[in-house]
Amino acid sequence: MQRPPCWPDGRPCPNLCASATFERLIHNNSPLYGPWSGWRMAGRELVSPDGDRINPERLRGLLFVEHNRLRLARLRNRATKHRRDEPNETASEAAARPLDGFVQGPQRVE
Repeated sequence: MQRPPCWPDGRPCPNLCASATFERLIHNNSPLYGPWSGWRMAGRELVSPDGDRINPERLRGLLFVEHNRLRLARLRNRATKHRRDEPNETASEAAARPLDGFVQGPQRVE
């Protein structure tokens, strides 16, 4: 990018729009707005107001972990609720119930 003739070397840019374009194109520095104000894009990295940097792969990994943590928490809650809703059976009822997967032997008739 060439400097416009109104922008002499060694002096700040007189035009804010040209200055922002220069930062974005030459230094690959893009500020963000709204709830992201203070954050900026620098190359492939997202930079926090404190200067912490995160690349897309790391951010994707963090989002994956968080998504699965919430998913597992929902499944655990559902399983706990399901166990609480089951009626408790006595030991004699459990012994009388046929075991799943096992073949029953001949029944004795009295």
